[in-house]
This record gives sequence, C-alpha cells and structure tokens, in this order.
Amino acid sequence: MIGITGASGRRQRARGPELDLAPDAQTLPVHAEKKGSRAAAVVLSVLSAGAAGGAVALFIAAPLNGTLVRLLVAAAPGLAAVALLLGGAHTWVSHREWDFTPSQVEHRRRGLFGPQEWTEPLSDYAGVLSRQEFHSGTQNSPSYTLYMLFLQHRTNKRRTVKLYQSRSPEGFRARLEHYARLFGLPALIQTADGIEERRPEDLDKSVRERVAEGSLEATFDPSSAPPGNRLSLRVEGDTLTIRTRGNALGAAAKFVPLLMLVGGIAAVVLGFVLDVSFRPVLPLAGAVALVVATVALAAVRAVAEELMVSPTEVRKRWRHPWGTFREAAAPANEIEEVVVRTPPQSHGVTTVQAITDATTVHFGIGLPRAEKEWVRGCIIAVISK
Repeated sequence: MIGITGASGRRQRARGPELDLAPDAQTLPVHAEKKGSRAAAVVLSVLSAGAAGGAVALFIAAPLNGTLVRLLVAAAPGLAAVALLLGGAHTWVSHREWDFTPSQVEHRRRGLFGPQEWTEPLSDYAGVLSRQEFHSGTQNSPSYTLYMLFLQHRTNKRRTVKLYQSRSPEGFRARLEHYARLFGLPALIQTADGIEERRPEDLDKSVRERVAEGSLEATFDPSSAPPGNRLSLRVEGDTLTIRTRGNALGAAAKFVPLLMLVGGIAAVVLGFVLDVSFRPVLPLAGAVALVVATVALAAVRAVAEELMVSPTEVRKRWRHPWGTFREAAAPANEIEEVVVRTPPQSHGVTTVQAITDATTVHFGIGLPRAEKEWVRGCIIAVISK
C-alpha cells in the first residue's frame, strides 16, 4: 500500500481540473484542451443582473436619509453583482491547455485575470489514481456514484489532473488500464486498506492469470464456514452460493414499517381512550396499519443478497419471497480485481467488488469487515481454478 500526500504532507483528497482525455490516444505526446462552460457563464451573468437590480431597488426604496446610508444598504447585493459578473466573464473566456509528453506535463490557462502556466516532470506523478465517490440523493434526485481517474501528483494536489469522470462504471476499468499504459505509470487502486499500486503490464491480467504466475495468493479454503452469523454458505460441486441472513437491507429499510407499527398501536389504544367523533375509525385504521407494518417487516427481513461463485461466473442478485431482482454477473476469466472497497463520501458503505473491464459486481452491503474479507477469499479461490 502507498500513501498520496499533499503539499502539507498530510493525506489529501485528489483534486484537480477535469479533463476528458481522448481514449484513442495510444502514445505520448498528447495535447488536450478545455474551454469554460458557456452555460455557466450565462447563468452567472443572469444572477449578476438580478443582484444589481436588487441593489438599485434597495438604494431607491431605503426609507433612510442620506446617500451614504443608502449606499451602505445596497452594498451587499452590489458587491454580489460585481463578483457574479466577474465570475461569468472569467468562465466565458477561460481556456485550459495540457501537453503531456514522455518527460513532463505542461499546463497553460488563459482567463480574465491573466495567464497561468506550470510545468511538472512526469516522474513527479505517482500514477493513475482510480477513485469512486458516492453522492447521496435528494428528494428530487437519486443517489449516484462518480467514477473518476486522476493523474496523481506525489506531493502537490494542485498539479493533479482529473483525466476522466462518469456516473457509469461501464468501461471504467478499461480507461484505467489505457491511461496507465499511456503514461507508463502504475495504476493506484483504492482498497479498504489504502491505495494498492499495480504495474501497467499487470493490469490486463485476470485474477486467474495472476494466481497462476504467483503474484496473487489463493490459499483460502472456500468451503470453510463463514465468520459471524450474517452469512450462509451452500456448496454444490464447484459452485458456492453465499447468502445474507436477514437484515440485508439494513436498519434504514425497517424504519418506515416500524414507524407504521408504532402508529398502528397508538391508534388502537387511542380509539378506546379518546372521546371524539372519529373514535370508531381509530381502531380500524390502527389494525390496518398493524397488518401492513407486519407484512412489510417480514418482507424486509426476507430480502437477501445472494452471490453465486463458480469457475465460470460470479453472479449477484437480490432474492425476496416472490423472486429475484437486480442481477449482475461477470465471467470468471475476465475478472481482474477482487477488492473490499469503501468509496469516499459513501458514509462507510463498503462492498466486495469483482471488477472486469466492462462491469463491477458488488456484494456485502452492511456486512462486517471480517465477513467481507471471507467473501473476497472465496471469490479468488474459486475463480482461479
């Protein structure tokens, strides 16, 4: 494992200007450029006009005597208008250029406040960093995960360049391999223990090939009993079926049924205590809430995450009393990485991930770390046969 540090010497988040580097570039040198967002510039200009209008309105309507007092009242929206206008103008004229050569990275930026340039030796970059960031959703938008690749500077986060960003995992692994080979630098892969360094020539090797050459151990006994009490194991020939035992959806999924259960009990009790006109309705409503809450709690507890591992395939699905849903599968001979990973900003949600160039199979939401490591050992042992 290696650590990436910022200029202060402390562990830093990888940041930098975003650049969607052309995926068809096979050798260095490579030139790339990025212009400022015209849409963002227009939005900032419109906001600036609104703030300016507000400043003028306040200056005219302020029920105070004296020009100086009126200016002070209008100062806040006036300054905001100026700042927004400058920001819009800067975004409109902003233009970045990168030149990547076998020996250095050169960056040029033109903007409203003058040009900026810097050059860094390519040897000062630790590698191509693979990151995943989970973003929780809001009332009007679902949660999502950002898949990002960075040309990661060893010591100065301001020299780090974001090469790629997407909300879809499709093709993410292939991009990581391509950029690592293009720059001739290691791939830096996040795991639950930190950052693992992989040589470019090893990235396209499957887990099976790495075990065969001895660079990855597969001494785990996949028929051993799982630790703890959250997993069950069934062995059928060379296929393992691993299932979570209840509570697979975690406490959050049980909150609404529990709240409904408490409300139902309260309604039944109040129906016999309160002396109100709608008293006869309360016990009936409470009874309905109790039945619905009981069925919902049973359904939530019956939902299980199921992983089937064989020498030919790794398949994950969710199982409930009426069938299965959300299946995902990966051919065993194409799996290049099996890791336990906690994406940044994921609120501690760690999963076991079986990764190919085309897709990623996730398993083990809410499981303790020891059980996730046991699942990882099982996958590697079985698919390496």
